[in-house]
Amino acid sequence: MFTYDKDNFDFDDHIDNLIDMAKSIQQDKITILTGPNGYGKSFLRKLVGMRNSKYDFPKVASFSMEMRTTKREEWSALSSIHMDNPTDATSNHTCHMMQSLMRNTPDRYFIIDEPEIGMGKEIILGYIESLNEEIQTLKDKNGFRGLMIITHSEFFIENFNHDIFLNLEGLTYDEWKNREIKSISPKALSDWSLAMWRAIENRLKN
Repeated sequence: MFTYDKDNFDFDDHIDNLIDMAKSIQQDKITILTGPNGYGKSFLRKLVGMRNSKYDFPKVASFSMEMRTTKREEWSALSSIHMDNPTDATSNHTCHMMQSLMRNTPDRYFIIDEPEIGMGKEIILGYIESLNEEIQTLKDKNGFRGLMIITHSEFFIENFNHDIFLNLEGLTYDEWKNREIKSISPKALSDWSLAMWRAIENRLKN
């Protein structure tokens, strides 16, 4: 269960679970992924993106906070194409990037990481309506290969039709929704995130 006790947590076992979960993702399905901050959701997103080269899985097109805040120097003049525009609303940029992603990259498995950031409930509902339209358009063209939404928003989940709910702690949706909420200090999160990063880096090296 949920913990930030880094001294008594089996990071290697947790990474094994992340790898197994990434392998279990089903194409042609709509999946919701949830989990505590710093538990490896972004790492799992990258693992799913690697499946195409080794498994019978579509190429992945994703949109994440990492892409919104980090320049891609290898793209030269287009290095900041996905980054938020300081003159635009965060929510508007999210809507624009979702539509661009799904309209310009058919036959891909899509991953959208935390689309609810900066959105009020009214915009979330509108975003979901637009997302459903894009999905249906792809399905009509036989170009839909599946979608994963990574989110912390109960409101988003309850209003978005999906096939599969996944949680990094193995919780059902009702268990996750009704979990006991305990405060976590910024320092605890920082220490934990560093320990998780080191564990993942060590696994990648080995």
